[in-house]
Amino acid sequence: MDGRWQIHAERLSRLAAGLTPGAGTLVACRSDLGGVAHRFLPGDRPWRELSVAVLGGTFTGAPAAAFDALGRATIAVVGADGRLAVARRAAPGSAEFGPWTVTG
Repeated sequence: MDGRWQIHAERLSRLAAGLTPGAGTLVACRSDLGGVAHRFLPGDRPWRELSVAVLGGTFTGAPAAAFDALGRATIAVVGADGRLAVARRAAPGSAEFGPWTVTG
């Protein structure tokens, strides 16, 4: 394997994307491991895994991807308990997402 994840056709309908001129496009979907697979386009390889273990190991629906007012990449999911969970990068361009923040 070369580190790339296969995104199956049925999953493409549940793909989220957020765009910012500085970082490109953030793409997120449910991963084969049950978490959130994400990457930046163009050129970010391989897909990275954002674990949802602290959210009970699963989430409902599909993740959402966006950039906040400070330009930080943001991924949101609805946990199995129905509460919104958000993970952000610490700063624009930082390498990893921080921990999930659960609301409600």
